[in-house]
Amino acid sequence: MTDSDESPTDTDVDVLVAMALPTFDAPGVVVRPTAAESAAIAVGMDLQQLGSQATWHEIRGSVAGVERGRVAELIGLAGAGGEQLGLAATASRDLGRWLAVETDINEGWGFATRAATEQMVGYLHSASHHFGNLALRTLLLRPSMLGPFAQKAKRFAAERPDAPPLWKPYSTNAASYISLNRESARDLRKQARALGSGVFLDVAAAVSTVTADDRWERMTGRRHLEYHRWRTQTAPGADGAEDPWVVDESSASMSLTVFAPGRMPFSPEATITDATEARAGLELLSTAMRRWFDIWHDRSDELMGV
Repeated sequence: MTDSDESPTDTDVDVLVAMALPTFDAPGVVVRPTAAESAAIAVGMDLQQLGSQATWHEIRGSVAGVERGRVAELIGLAGAGGEQLGLAATASRDLGRWLAVETDINEGWGFATRAATEQMVGYLHSASHHFGNLALRTLLLRPSMLGPFAQKAKRFAAERPDAPPLWKPYSTNAASYISLNRESARDLRKQARALGSGVFLDVAAAVSTVTADDRWERMTGRRHLEYHRWRTQTAPGADGAEDPWVVDESSASMSLTVFAPGRMPFSPEATITDATEARAGLELLSTAMRRWFDIWHDRSDELMGV
């Protein structure tokens, strides 16, 4: 399953210290999509089709007095998020093929399955940020002087009086976009309450079903750690992300520990847990995005104040 280098130890036991995949393709046949994957594919397709109707919905928004460009931007984000969700579903299916392997459950399998999990989480993470900004733009259909996002816009205007408004449609300012996490979900709920309409509370509640789940929190926490800081090597013979020097304050001395190769034993259980939580994240996000789609489909007039 992998190309690898092995390092002999003092006991002449070969230990993997480096690995590279010849392909990301899993062995075996293509497995049927799970119910969650099928649901994610369906809502991803619906959102992409909605995205193709952005200008038509923009006309509806203009007639309703919504800020120019607001609805088109919102629908465009929906389509883009739908595409990312569909890619996450595809990656989940590939991950499922690795999880279905019944033989050679070894370091090479763990290396490949970890990589497949991370590929899926990358698409899922992107889809979630699109969804968070989609939800925010949905709340911005009704301008308000209250709520955390209104207050943020005020502070931005005071600090940068010559800049376009923070939430101007199609802004290229990075500050105009949020990351989906528990803090932003809480702010969306506060903003929805400031608007005082049940339909906006339903939108914010859909977002919170994702971020409130501990599996999602653990998955994104691992992604942030490994993407932005340090992704420890998978090979059991590699050095870990820890300082080998130990300081003894009492004697003002230092010692260096030379770690033996193979000190990080392969754990298929941890690999499977991470993969399972990623696939659970797909179900959480696709369910929430389906809720938004249904709200837009059935209650878009209410959202736009018609």
